[in-house]
Amino acid sequence: ILVNNVGGSGGGSAGDTSVRIAEVGEEDWDKVIRANLKSTFLCSRKATELMKPLRSGKIVNIASRSARRATDHQGPQYHTSKSAVLGLTRQLARDLAPCGIYVNAVAPGFILSSPRAERRWKERTEEERRVYLADIPLGRLGKPEEVAHAVAFLCSDESNYITGMTIDINGGSFMM
Repeated sequence: ILVNNVGGSGGGSAGDTSVRIAEVGEEDWDKVIRANLKSTFLCSRKATELMKPLRSGKIVNIASRSARRATDHQGPQYHTSKSAVLGLTRQLARDLAPCGIYVNAVAPGFILSSPRAERRWKERTEEERRVYLADIPLGRLGKPEEVAHAVAFLCSDESNYITGMTIDINGGSFMM
């Protein structure tokens, strides 16, 4: 089992709505692409070297709601890198299925998963929080264990006929 759980947004904070392409330097772009996409590729490549001889394996890539729906809360480098993770997930799933290796992804929305995430949420004004929550049909932010349960499912035998898919964990703020 490999879970590629990496995230980095580079320039600008998650609440900074001013991050636009004109403000993204090439160094920030490369840093985020390396962190979110290249690391996922490299770890997957190494893991498949070990999984192929066993004809068995599970890879779960952690993407983001930002890969599915553009927002003002991250810069273009983050959206692009996480969207590319979904493309990589589908391609690896297709390429590795004959080897008995399943590749899927989860795309969480805003999850209160760390002191940093909690701080970012508290830094928003009451009105900003109200507007954000109004866009989530379930009316609340996600919990880390809700993401963990989806990852555990994708790593289990119960998901043995699922590959190349993304589970969106965002309270309904993106539905496909």
